[in-house]
Amino acid sequence: MKIIAAVNDKGAGESLSFQVVQTMQQSFESVIEYNPYFKQFKKYSELDSFTTKLIQTHELNAVDVASYIDRKKHCTSYTLQKLLYYVYADILTKYDWRPFKATFLAFKHGPVEKYVYKVRNKHHPDMPVKFGLEEKHIGADKQALLTNTIEEVVSKYSGTYKNMNNEESNLTHKKKTPWSIAYRQGQNTQITDDMIRAYHQNEVLAK
Repeated sequence: MKIIAAVNDKGAGESLSFQVVQTMQQSFESVIEYNPYFKQFKKYSELDSFTTKLIQTHELNAVDVASYIDRKKHCTSYTLQKLLYYVYADILTKYDWRPFKATFLAFKHGPVEKYVYKVRNKHHPDMPVKFGLEEKHIGADKQALLTNTIEEVVSKYSGTYKNMNNEESNLTHKKKTPWSIAYRQGQNTQITDDMIRAYHQNEVLAK
């Protein structure tokens, strides 16, 4: 019950299941001896470290979402980064919810999620095929909100961000945008959630 309560407190109760096996001793080694299948798993002695790792394992990240977008609409790295950023920023400002773990940096041509940048460069020209968005349970309502927002953003901004050399169409480079605030502090400065909350409205297309 203590484990269930601790996991539920962190909002990951639906990610937890139990398997009970009868062993000769009360040790993890005895479990492995009973069934070598369990050798692939790690033993946690402290509940806090276990629940923290469980949350991290099931938390959506930028690579999960970028891979989903790339599967739905194959696009250049420039366009993908813009779409990913707008999905994150739109949900953050409209619903005060961080839809996935991300770190956006103020690159020369606009906001860039640093882990997606690394992964995309490594697997160029495509994102690796990942299904984290479908597999990681974030709740039906939130998943619907995220996928619907992705569809809206792709439809709304794909044409705007086709050419990274078209400065006139680069809405993120307007005055008083999150990117412009961060970029003034130095190239590759992190674009914080507070910046996005305060200035994202200055970089959106009118409906």
